[in-house]
Amino acid sequence: MHAEAANGKATLFWSIDRPRNALISGYNIYVQEKGSGIDSSTWKARLPGPYNKTPYPGDTDGDISKESISIESLVDGQTYLAMIRTLDPDGKESAPSNVVSLTPLGKGEFLLSSDHSAPGGGFNFESRSQVPGRDPRSDIYLYVTEKKIGLSSPSRLSAGFRRTLFSTPGDGNPGVETIEIAEWMRLKLEMKRGQADIMIEEILGEYPSVSARIKYVFHPKRY
Repeated sequence: MHAEAANGKATLFWSIDRPRNALISGYNIYVQEKGSGIDSSTWKARLPGPYNKTPYPGDTDGDISKESISIESLVDGQTYLAMIRTLDPDGKESAPSNVVSLTPLGKGEFLLSSDHSAPGGGFNFESRSQVPGRDPRSDIYLYVTEKKIGLSSPSRLSAGFRRTLFSTPGDGNPGVETIEIAEWMRLKLEMKRGQADIMIEEILGEYPSVSARIKYVFHPKRY
């Protein structure tokens, strides 16, 4: 079994390893937050109830050799353990599958405008939503001059706005509040509520109306 996770949810995938004529009544899916003192072995010894309320019959993609299920309402940044057990026609569970560890994170892309008052002039990484650059919720804004294009911390626009530090991966520096950018550039962002890894995918337009398409992965701070 393996898992893919992002944006508060995950999909579990597993292969079917049983004779084609063997009858089953479905699957039980187990999902547990991984916390202090909980690892694969201790978890198997004291399982919670299954994620599914009734036996999961399998997906509907038509491939009987593989199955998948979507797990909803997960917390970004929280690590989870997951495994599958098959149910025979009498409801008896099989031995557990391998245990996978998964951590959903906020992922996506956005188009950032150089107009700080526009709805797309800033971005809030926690909610994965665009906001004006001149907004207390914004973590980032785009600045443009005739010679440079860059990203800056909203704290530079107004006292009390959020402070973001920018650095390039592996440079070992604590970060700066403003940095010049170019296409395909990768940056690390340090914020009060977490960290983000971003890549500048594309820079569009000309001074003074410029936009930057940015791909990101957000790592929320765990309190």
